[in-house]
Amino acid sequence: MRKSFWIITFSFLAILNSCNNKQDNTTVKENIQQTPEQQTDANYCNIFSQKNTYHTGDSIALAIHYDKAPDTVTVYIDGNQTDKFPGEKNKYQFSTANFRTGHHQLMLISQYGKQKETDSYNFLLLSDIKPEVKKIEVIKTFPHDKKAYTQGLLFDNGYLYEGTGQWGQSSLRKIKLPDYEIIQSYSLPDNVFGEGIVLYKDEIIQLTWQSRTAFVFDKENFTLKNKFTYTTEGWGITNLGDKLIMSDGSNTLYELDPNTFTVTDKIEVYDDKRGISALNELENINGLIYANVYQTDTIVVIDPANGKVLKKIDCTGLLTDKDKFPGIDVLNGIAYDHKTGKIYITGKNWPKLFEVKM
Repeated sequence: MRKSFWIITFSFLAILNSCNNKQDNTTVKENIQQTPEQQTDANYCNIFSQKNTYHTGDSIALAIHYDKAPDTVTVYIDGNQTDKFPGEKNKYQFSTANFRTGHHQLMLISQYGKQKETDSYNFLLLSDIKPEVKKIEVIKTFPHDKKAYTQGLLFDNGYLYEGTGQWGQSSLRKIKLPDYEIIQSYSLPDNVFGEGIVLYKDEIIQLTWQSRTAFVFDKENFTLKNKFTYTTEGWGITNLGDKLIMSDGSNTLYELDPNTFTVTDKIEVYDDKRGISALNELENINGLIYANVYQTDTIVVIDPANGKVLKKIDCTGLLTDKDKFPGIDVLNGIAYDHKTGKIYITGKNWPKLFEVKM
């Protein structure tokens, strides 16, 4: 079958590469270098390296050329039909104002009678917001178990709940403040590495790191009620009402059905310059997701509706030199008391827990 060739050239044209200089398909668009009069079926292997990174809200303009005009052209973005126009049209423009951050694909399907030809272009959207940087403020200090490798933290009905990690030491705890009194505890099997925890209805769900298994406990007596499996590593988890949000150490957050643990959506997290990876412990505070960035003293505030990082919270200086000892690890753990508005944070093997203002 004779192939019809599309040229999709974004208006922001960069460096011309030879067809042998292949790159990742998220940054390269195959194209035809020749003018329309020079184009033939045998000469279309040149590649343009074109701008494919934008900020949400940008308008993207396309110039379209084909060697034979199709009957119609249908536009799909991320698998959803967004437009359809006659084949003689050679320009197309669309706005990204309502797009999430992250990777997207635009696909054009040209109709020639009963035959179809397709061409696609991948583009990346960064956030159009420069995150505001805030310094954390300590309101009150509490003791914390230096042997607790904190992976998950939550607050409910006057009690702090903590999920801890490490092989052979992972646990779920119910704690009474201000003295960090462990009222109840459950030890996970020695062959799993405990991770983040979340409260959903009357159950506490605890992730594991590489075992790809979540344990479901009765909140009142820590009876093991169920188990779920998932396909990624488990890091942090929180809820947004009727759905769970899980991290796996990348810059992707996974929306999960709380009844089946199946992935229903994904959120790619970006600021105005790059993706924010190593998202760890998560907490829902007034509909926004607060996330520890692993191995840093930074907490990022994410809008789950669009993946944008709205704020970055600097948590340096919480521990004094006297607080530090061999084996102490990084900041991790965010708990929010929805009744009082109080926020608690700590770290892995930290000797202190802090009530803070962000």
